[in-house]
Amino acid sequence: MSRPTVISNEDEGEIRAICGCAGLSRYGILALSFVFLAVLQSSVIAYNATFVSMMNKATSPLYEDYLEMRRNGTEEEEIYIDWESPTFSISDRRFSFDTMQKSLSFAGTYIGGVAGTQPIGAVTMFIIGLLASLLVFITPIVVAWSFPAFVVLRFVSGLALSNLFPVAGIIVSDWASVQEKGLFIAVLSGHVELSPLITMPLSAVVAECVSWPLVFYIHGAMGLVCSALWLIYYRDRPERHPFVGNDEFRRITSGKAAKKGNGEEPPFRRIFRSVVIWAVWAAVIGNFIVAQFSITFAPMYFSYVLDYSPTLAGAITPIPLVIVLLIKLFTGLVSDRITFISEVMKFRLFNTVALLGSGLFFILVGMIHPTGGIMDAILIMIPIALLGFHAGGFPKAAVVVSQQHSPFVMSIVQMLAMVSLLVGSFIVPAFTPQNTFDQWRSVFMLYAALLVLSNTIFVIFVKAEPAKWTRTVEPVDLESALTSPPSSSESSRLLVYNPKFAHSHVNYLGRVADLLVENGFTVTSLMPNIIPQLRNGTMKSNVVLIPAPEIVIEAYKKITEGKVDYFTSNFMNPLLIYGMGSVFATVFTAQCAATLESGVVEKMKEEQFDVYIVETYDPCGMMLAHLIQPRSVILQSTTFVWQQQLDEIGIPRALSYNPSVYTSQLDVKSFWSRLMNVVSDTVIQESNGPARREVDKLFKARFGPDYPSIREQTSRVTWVFTNSEPLYDFAVPTLAKVVAVPGLGAREPNPLDENWSRVLEKRKKAVIISFGTIANLTAMQPPFKQSFGELFNAFPDIMFIFKYDSLEDEFANELRKLDNVELTKWMPQNDLLADPRVVLFITHCGMGSVQELTLRGKPGVFIPLFGDQMRNALMLEHTGNGVKISKTDVGVPEKFIAAVKEALENERYARRAEEIKAMLNGKPYSSKELLLKHVQFAGTYGTAAVMRPRSHDMNWIEYHNADVWLFVASSLFLSAILLIFLLISIIRCLFTRCCSCCSSNSSSPHYSAYPTCKRCAPLKVLTKEEVPGGVGNLYKEFTSVTPDETGMCSKKTFVCNGNGVQISLGELDIVDGEPPDNMLDMMVTMEVTCKMDGTGWVYKFGAEDIPVTQTFCIIGP
Repeated sequence: MSRPTVISNEDEGEIRAICGCAGLSRYGILALSFVFLAVLQSSVIAYNATFVSMMNKATSPLYEDYLEMRRNGTEEEEIYIDWESPTFSISDRRFSFDTMQKSLSFAGTYIGGVAGTQPIGAVTMFIIGLLASLLVFITPIVVAWSFPAFVVLRFVSGLALSNLFPVAGIIVSDWASVQEKGLFIAVLSGHVELSPLITMPLSAVVAECVSWPLVFYIHGAMGLVCSALWLIYYRDRPERHPFVGNDEFRRITSGKAAKKGNGEEPPFRRIFRSVVIWAVWAAVIGNFIVAQFSITFAPMYFSYVLDYSPTLAGAITPIPLVIVLLIKLFTGLVSDRITFISEVMKFRLFNTVALLGSGLFFILVGMIHPTGGIMDAILIMIPIALLGFHAGGFPKAAVVVSQQHSPFVMSIVQMLAMVSLLVGSFIVPAFTPQNTFDQWRSVFMLYAALLVLSNTIFVIFVKAEPAKWTRTVEPVDLESALTSPPSSSESSRLLVYNPKFAHSHVNYLGRVADLLVENGFTVTSLMPNIIPQLRNGTMKSNVVLIPAPEIVIEAYKKITEGKVDYFTSNFMNPLLIYGMGSVFATVFTAQCAATLESGVVEKMKEEQFDVYIVETYDPCGMMLAHLIQPRSVILQSTTFVWQQQLDEIGIPRALSYNPSVYTSQLDVKSFWSRLMNVVSDTVIQESNGPARREVDKLFKARFGPDYPSIREQTSRVTWVFTNSEPLYDFAVPTLAKVVAVPGLGAREPNPLDENWSRVLEKRKKAVIISFGTIANLTAMQPPFKQSFGELFNAFPDIMFIFKYDSLEDEFANELRKLDNVELTKWMPQNDLLADPRVVLFITHCGMGSVQELTLRGKPGVFIPLFGDQMRNALMLEHTGNGVKISKTDVGVPEKFIAAVKEALENERYARRAEEIKAMLNGKPYSSKELLLKHVQFAGTYGTAAVMRPRSHDMNWIEYHNADVWLFVASSLFLSAILLIFLLISIIRCLFTRCCSCCSSNSSSPHYSAYPTCKRCAPLKVLTKEEVPGGVGNLYKEFTSVTPDETGMCSKKTFVCNGNGVQISLGELDIVDGEPPDNMLDMMVTMEVTCKMDGTGWVYKFGAEDIPVTQTFCIIGP
C-alpha cells in the first residue's frame, strides 16, 4: 500500500500575527473598505444633497429680515438683496445657478471620474482619501469665491470616484477566501447605496436646521477619520497584516492560484471587439443614466414637483436606496443558488426585472399626475428600487465573461458609469428648466426608452461562458479518446475513486475493485481517508490513502458524535438539511484541497489509466478526471441514479412519477403527493448542492475559469453504472449509457456456523431485525423499545434475531428474559437470509439489505429511517415484496404488530418474493458479466460522443420548448381575442340598427327618445323646471335632436323652431343665421361633436371649441 507525500503550503516563518483576532481580521478589512468607499463617494455627492438648500433663499438666516423689509416697505419701493454678496457670511449666502451652471456643477465630478479611471492599487486610496477630504472641506469657500474654480474643484473631486469599483475588485481578490467571494462582492458593491443613505438625510437636516457649509465640514471630517483608519489597518496582502494568523491566512489563500509577478496583459483589441462585453456596457449606460436620478435629482423632484420640504425630501430619498441595497444582497445570494435555469437565463431574468421593469414603471409614473400625497413618493420609488435586481445581471455577466481580465473590464464599466452620470447631468436640467411635472414626464419617458433599449441589447447578446480570449491554456478535449488508437495491453489499468465517508459506499466500490482484480485488471483505489476508522472495502486492489486534514476530522465529528434517535428525528427539516449540506460542503472541499496539494494527482496522471471509475456523491472525484486524463471515465452510483446525477447525465427527473430520494409515498393521481415529491427533490438538491458549488469554485480558482464543471465532465462519461435493479425498481426515463449492475456488493452466502444454526433450531420460524450500521438503537425512546418488547411477546412461536447496539443496557437485560429473542451486535445477515427457516426480514431498507433480501427471496417489513431508504422502501412496497410502515408507527405497538402479522400471514408477499428471486436468477446476463464487458469496452474504445444528450447544450427555454408553447398560446389567445372582438362588433351593429329603427318610428321630439351615445359622456337637456332663474317662463322644447351614428355616435344636431328662439349653453346663446321677417318661422340649429377621448362634447365657435355639458331652448326676448 503506497501513501502519497502530503505537501503543506504552511510556512510558519513568514507569518507572525500580533493577535489571531479569532481569525476574523479579513472581516475587519471588509467592514473598513465598505465604509471607506461609501465615505469617499459621500464626500462627492454631498453637494448633490445640499444643492436645494444652497439655492433656496428661505433657508438663509437673513430670509426673515428680508420678509420684514418687504412687509414694512411701500409699493413704490423695490426691495432687493444680493444673496451672493461677499459681505454676507458663507452660511448666509444663497446662489442662483442657470441651467448651464447647474449642469456643470454636477457634471464636473463625473468628468473627473472619467479622466481618472484606471485599475490602481488599493493602498493608493489612502492618498485619494486625504485629497477628497481636503477638497470637501474647502468646497463652501470655493463655491462662494468663484464658480469656475468650483467647477475645477468638482473635477478634481471626481478622481475619488474614479477607482471605487476596480479597488473593490482588488480587495475581493486579495482578502476574500474562495468560499466568501460572493459575500465580499455583495458588501463592497453596496457602497453605492450606503453613501446616499449617509449623505441624503444628514445633508438635509444639517443644511436646513444649522447651515449648509457644515454639511461639507462633517463629510471632510469623516473622510479624514476613515483615511487614518485605512492607513493604520489596511495591508495590500494578508501575509503582511499583523493581525492575520496562520489559520486565517490558510483559509484566505486555500484554493487560490498563485499570483504571477507582473500579471497578464489584457487583450485590449479582442475585448473591444467582443459583442458580449458591449452588451454589458450598454446595460451599464442605461442603468447609470437612470440611477443618477436617485443620487442627484430625487431631492429636487421631491422638493420642486411634489412640493415637499427639504427635510422631508432628504428623509424620503434614502428609502428606495435601502430597498435597492437589500435587493442587491438578496439577488446576489439567490442567483448563485438557482439551479433549474441556465446561467445565461438568470442573467436575462434579473437584468430584465431590473431594467425593463424599471422602464415600465417610469412610463406609469409619467402617466399619473402627482397630487402631492404619499402615493406619489411610493410610485417614484418603485422603478428606483427595481434597479437593485441588476446585481444578478450585467455586473455578474461582466465577471463571468471576462474572468481574469475583469479588472480592466470593470474599469471601463466605471468609466462608462461616470460618462452616463455626466450625460445625465446635462440632459435632466435641459429637460426641466422650471421643474414642472410635464417637463419631468419627458425625462421619465426618456429613462424608459433607454432602459428598454439597453436591456434588449443585453438580453440578445449576453452569454454565460468565459470568452475565448480568457483562455491561457487550450483545454483538453474530453472526446479525443475517439481518435486515439485502442489500448494494446491485454490488461487495462483502472483507477477507482473510493472516498471513505460511508460504510455502504466504501464496501460496494471496494467489491467492484476486487471483482475487477479477480478478472485480470490492474486496479488502484484512490481513497481520501475522511473517516480513518472505516475499513478500506477492498482486499485486492492497490490502495492510495489521502490523509484527512484536521478541518475534515472536526467537521465530520459534527455528523457522527452523539446518539441520534433516528425514529423520532425529522430528516426533512430544512434547517437540518441546510446544516448537513454545509458540513458536507466543508468536508468534501477541504479534503479535495488536501488531495490536490498532496501531489498524488500528478502521479495518477503519469500512470496513464485506461479507465477511471468514480462515484459523485463526493464531487471531487469527477472534478479530478480532467487532471488525471484517463482514456474514459465511468460514473458508478452505489444506489439508483439520484437527483443531481440525473441532471448531470442528462436524464429527465420525471418528478410526476419518479420518486425522489426522500420520498416515502407517491400516488401519481394525487396532487398533494406529487407536490411533496417536488419538495423532497428540492430538499435533496439543497443537501448536495453546496458541496458541488464549493468544489467547483476550488478547481476554477486553482486551474482557471475554463476548467470544466462537474456537470460538463459527467455529461461525457462513457458509462453510468447503477446499483439499481430494473426488475423491481420504478420504470423511469434512462439513457443507453446507463448500465444496471446491481447486487455486486452481495456476496454468495456461506453455510451458517454451529452457533447460528443452534439459534435457528429454537423455533420453526425466524425473523431477523436489523437497521444497519448507522442508526444506534440504544438511543430509541422508551415507547419504541416497549413496542419491540410487545412485538416479541405477540409471536412466541417465532425466533427473533435482533441486531442491537448494546448487550448490557436495561432494555437488553429485559429482552434476555424472553426465550424467543436473540440479541446480537452483529449478524451474518446475508447467510441468515439464505436459510429457509428465516421467513421475514424487518429492515431499514438500505440498498445492501434490499439486494440481499430480494436475492434470497424473503418478504419484509420496511421501516425507512432516512435518505434513500425512503425510496427503497416505497420501491419494495410497490413491487409487493412486503409491508411498509412509517418509523413513527413503530412506537405504536398495535400498528407495528399488525404490520408484522400481515407480512407473516399473507402468503402473497412470500410468493412475490420468490417470483422476484427466480427472475433475478434467470437474468440473461449477470451484473458481474455486464461490469467486466463494459469496463473492457471503455478501456479499449473510450468515450462515444454520440451518447451525450444534446440537452446539455440547451437552456431551460429550449429544453422545455417554452418559446414554442408561448408562441402557440399567444397565437390561440390572439385568435380568441379577435374572434370575440368580431362577435361583439356584429352584435353591436345589429343592436345599433335595431335601435335606430325604433328611434325613427318615435313620435316624441324629446331627446330621450333617441339612443344614448355609448361612446361619449352624457349631454344633459334641461327640463323647464331645471332652467335657471326667470328663464323658465321662456322655455321651449327642441323641435328635434338627431344623433349622427355614422361616426360611432360622434355627433348630435339640436333644432329649435319658434318666435325668436335661442339655444343656450349657459354663458353663450347661439342664434343661427339672420332672423326672418316672421319671427314665428325662425329656426336655430346647433351641432355638437364628441371629443376623441370620449370625455365630453364641444361646440365649435369660430376657431374655439366650447365645452358643452347641458343645453336648452328658449324663446328670445
